Amino acid sequence: MRGIVPIVLTSAAAIALASAAFSEERSYAFDDFQRIDAAMGVEVKVTTGTGYAVEAEALRGELDRLVIRQKGDRLIIKRKKPLGLIGALRSDLFVVTVSLPQLTAAEASSGASISVTGDGTADLVIDASSGSNVKIRGISEGSVDVDASSGAHVSLAGHCGSITADASSGAHVQAGDLICRMGQFDASSGASVRGHVTGAVSADVSSGASVKVQGGADIAKKSLSSGGSLQVI
Repeated sequence: MRGIVPIVLTSAAAIALASAAFSEERSYAFDDFQRIDAAMGVEVKVTTGTGYAVEAEALRGELDRLVIRQKGDRLIIKRKKPLGLIGALRSDLFVVTVSLPQLTAAEASSGASISVTGDGTADLVIDASSGSNVKIRGISEGSVDVDASSGAHVSLAGHCGSITADASSGAHVQAGDLICRMGQFDASSGASVRGHVTGAVSADVSSGASVKVQGGADIAKKSLSSGGSLQVI
């Protein structure tokens, strides 16, 4: 059995090298979607305030292993599950570029990343989990609802009427550059939340988590337990 392992690894390495020698590109015809769902390590770059366009590039691997489909107003982007040992050893690298008039929700999981720039990002719902990353710039008014867990990272900038952020299990929500009138922050299990609130703020912090709020907010309600910390400046 020991003699088989080097052969398998060598084959996988050869596949990776062959895939890295060129990049494959493809365009897709999707429209009338407002939500984006990314998973399994795919990188998604989003521009709002424009017409619909979806393009994918395989920097490593083959685009046949990338799944892009639409379900209602949601665009789903992920890799196919690998088959066998060689499939598990593949290091696919897919970058998907998306343009749309308005984004209302972004969901990232399993190491995927979503970055958003442009106009048309008011009233947002953001869900990030399992080591994923979500970065959104240019938020304008409306409400922002964030749920981050399991080591995920969310970074936000712009202006909003109100923000609700729930972070748990080592997740991080960096919203110090998102200036909001009202805020509600919940953090637990080593998570951290940073916000900027000019009006009233409520916070529930527990189990070694931390919440830091700048902007001179008034504390409307707070609950601290099990080593949770709250700082309002």
